[in-house]
Amino acid sequence: MVHNISYTFPDSSNQVTIANSGTVSTNIDLTHKTLVGIIMPAAFTGIALTINMSTSLNGTYVPIQSQGSTYSLTCGPNMFIPIENFDITAGARFIQIVSGSAEGGSRTLTLITRPL
Repeated sequence: MVHNISYTFPDSSNQVTIANSGTVSTNIDLTHKTLVGIIMPAAFTGIALTINMSTSLNGTYVPIQSQGSTYSLTCGPNMFIPIENFDITAGARFIQIVSGSAEGGSRTLTLITRPL
């Protein structure tokens, strides 16, 4: 007898905001989660993103590195950006998204996470 059992891990979304004239977003707690994608707002003006991490909420945030340089994602308005290497945020308790240029207004990004 064959039993077909499936379980779908719930994805979740969290929003962070980059303030008007700012480059750094509010933070998100990744406890028991990993970042799998970012949904960009239609009014976003930057063309690149980096990710800062910290082990504590009010700690020092530093850029995430990959292969000797700051991990960077090409971005644009109104698009989904997949995180192809889920390990990129491994060990990061808190993260911030950083735009490569100052935003001309408050921008809300949706971060898609998946349970570890």
